[in-house]
Amino acid sequence: MTDAVVKYVEEQGATANTTSWVDTATLANSEFEANKTYLILANQICKHASAAQESRVRLVHGTTPTVFDDASLAWEGLNGTQEHEMSYMFLFTQPATAELVKLQISSSSTTTVTSIFSQILVLKLSDDFVSGTDYFWDEDLVDYTMTGTPTRKAETASFTPNGTDRWLFIGHIIYDVVNITTATAYDIYDSGPPAPRSNCSVEGEDGSNDFIGVITYWSGVPTNVARTVSVRVSNSAGATILLASRVLAINLSKFAQSASIFETTEIDPSTTPVYTTLATLAPTPSATGNWVYLGHSIMDVNETSTNLETRLQVNPDGGGLISDPNYPTTPPSIDNWDASDEVPFSIFKLRSLTSGAARTINWDCRQVAGTLGRCEDNGLAAFSVTLAGPPPDEDNPAPRTGGLSEFTRIVEIGHDNVNIY
Repeated sequence: MTDAVVKYVEEQGATANTTSWVDTATLANSEFEANKTYLILANQICKHASAAQESRVRLVHGTTPTVFDDASLAWEGLNGTQEHEMSYMFLFTQPATAELVKLQISSSSTTTVTSIFSQILVLKLSDDFVSGTDYFWDEDLVDYTMTGTPTRKAETASFTPNGTDRWLFIGHIIYDVVNITTATAYDIYDSGPPAPRSNCSVEGEDGSNDFIGVITYWSGVPTNVARTVSVRVSNSAGATILLASRVLAINLSKFAQSASIFETTEIDPSTTPVYTTLATLAPTPSATGNWVYLGHSIMDVNETSTNLETRLQVNPDGGGLISDPNYPTTPPSIDNWDASDEVPFSIFKLRSLTSGAARTINWDCRQVAGTLGRCEDNGLAAFSVTLAGPPPDEDNPAPRTGGLSEFTRIVEIGHDNVNIY
């Protein structure tokens, strides 16, 4: 069977102590095919040595480079302890000459910004996925001043799941904080039956300079009812400006195998050094091959001293659980601007899983400080990159496009790229 074209890169440890941009996770132009459309997901986790300056993050394409729409972000946090995650989702059609895609960081002064972890995952939609059938997408780039009423912005066209297929919903917003005394609330909204999925609510720190990028997920089997999927936003102060919103609903049954779990129930994570498993899956690969898996939660801090640490573990070959990606366990750390904050956090990975037995995947958390921190809207989704459907005719094989191999994984640690084919 044919594999979808999926690329992945990760990085940790880069530092910036000027306003000049420093590269973190980078996918070279050779990893893309000209004139093809890709789904891009990206996370950048940083900390800053100063509580009075901003960590700056952007997602760019091309050597020049060009910033994706509204993708220059910044946040002011606690000095050295707040490891905040900025997130992105884009659909991007490569030009006639394919361009690189990369994350970059900088500082608003001479104090040091450290990349705790950065990652980019891309899925080529062209050729294998049909818009309006296999996935539904919307993007709204019109600036919108939020009100206290939850308002739907980016919203898919109506579609009717068959009631048996598994779907992944992803919502993304970028906003200008403006007011730092009231929280900006956001959720993925499923209209059939009406229900918010994966709610978060976060205050800001610097009304003039904070520009935030947030992403949340939901995965499961929707009922056989017509629906739209949208992102909803609100801010009781009526000041926060939404700069961009995006939503994707993709049918995971396009892939040969998938699994997911999502629970809204709050979980009280164990105190360090013990981890609590927030979500777990154990798919059995029908053949050795590559899988995407992602863990996600809303961190309901309840007190400003709450310090949470996470890990994403997998047993890829029966040899036992390992952390992969092997990022520092410290994020999200003390990540809040108010005790009422409910902060989204997510990590994803692309890795080969061997056939022959169930391969456990765990999304874990522990509490390092504080006693009231909780994790809610906890989820884990996994899918093989092998596409569903009969094998191609050997006498007339389907043409493959899009790269050097069916699977390319790039890992960047200490800025040394290792290509694995």
